[in-house]
Amino acid sequence: MFVLSEIAVPSDRAAWGTRGRWCELTGNTDGHVESIAILDHTKNPGYPTYWHARGYGLFAANPLGRKIFDPKQTQFDYTMEKGQNTTFRYRVILMSHAAAPEEMNRDADVFEAEYK
Repeated sequence: MFVLSEIAVPSDRAAWGTRGRWCELTGNTDGHVESIAILDHTKNPGYPTYWHARGYGLFAANPLGRKIFDPKQTQFDYTMEKGQNTTFRYRVILMSHAAAPEEMNRDADVFEAEYK
């Protein structure tokens, strides 16, 4: 299994704690390549998100944990007043191939345009 993010090279750990608008995990199951990607959206609090991804399958967007990934960052305390609401937008893509960064960037551009 390998992890690829917008700014990281493919490896089993390269995306851990990186920020970007997308991240992709790719693996091989019974001779078939399978990938899952998550796209972040610019309207999300904490954009671009930090990726919580490891080659053993752990995979999550973590927009609220920036100080955990980069001690130089300030704590991101996202609060809402009673009665307020917020929306976090992510897109999950399942693929039967390993997508190149160009494909992921196109998908991220389409996602961005859909929710301006």
